[in-house]
Amino acid sequence: MEVIRGVRRVGIMAMVVMLVFAGHATASWESCYGPCFLKCMVNSKKLFSCAFKCLKQCVFRPASNPLYYCSLGCSMNECAELSNDSERMENCVENCTSNICSPKH
Repeated sequence: MEVIRGVRRVGIMAMVVMLVFAGHATASWESCYGPCFLKCMVNSKKLFSCAFKCLKQCVFRPASNPLYYCSLGCSMNECAELSNDSERMENCVENCTSNICSPKH
């Protein structure tokens, strides 16, 4: 049972990271996705449908450039264990985009 939870958690995290980097957030991660997801889970308790619904509300406009691929890879490698903490996850993803994958480096 614990293995299944771990697999689900990693799958959800991967989906979140990919969708976040597929576009620009309409608001910060904390102010958009977090409250939407919590409200949905309280009302429906359907993990995947809540994740999809809130990602759809908080992400738009695809981006295709090298920064996207660097940030995606960095986030998958560095941030996977933070999937339960949206604030730490946001900080980790932002660090990948702004510091590790920045064209300045």
